[in-house]
Amino acid sequence: MAEQPKDAMVDGTAQTDTSAQQPPRNIPDEEFKPFRERWTKENERLSEKYDNIISAMQATVANPFPEELAKIEEKLRARYDDLRLHVSEARRAGRDMLMPSLVLREFPAKLVVAHATREPKDYEIARLTLDSAQYELDDALNATVVDVKKDVLRMAGLSEKGKDATPTQGTLKKETSQGVSQR
Repeated sequence: MAEQPKDAMVDGTAQTDTSAQQPPRNIPDEEFKPFRERWTKENERLSEKYDNIISAMQATVANPFPEELAKIEEKLRARYDDLRLHVSEARRAGRDMLMPSLVLREFPAKLVVAHATREPKDYEIARLTLDSAQYELDDALNATVVDVKKDVLRMAGLSEKGKDATPTQGTLKKETSQGVSQR
């Protein structure tokens, strides 16, 4: 029977003899030299990277967000909130607001990009998105409302002239049974 190593498992736990552990091995300088050079280069690269990050953060703190861009953003956000309110009210009134809401959905991302780049052309793109949403909203509000129920009743001959009559269930059943018996 072979001897078990000192780290042998007994009852699911490792049994180690701490007094018999080997001390750390001293690595000769010739063997350690390739690692030292690689680690030194890596540490220098990381140090340079973090220095760049810190200098960029300091530049951001030193260069606060311009007030004129903040005012433009505030106006765009107010207009965006107003358009969302109008779309919501029109949706509650029974209007189809798919296109205006889809166009409005693009605006927050465009504003974030404009805020990050701080370039006027990006703010113009965000403004044009709101203009497009306003156009779609006006178009949806001016569209004629199609009442499918009234059209179906009219086509079936169940509506009275001048005003739509809502048929009762009995009328529908009689009409259905008459139509079946005539065939």
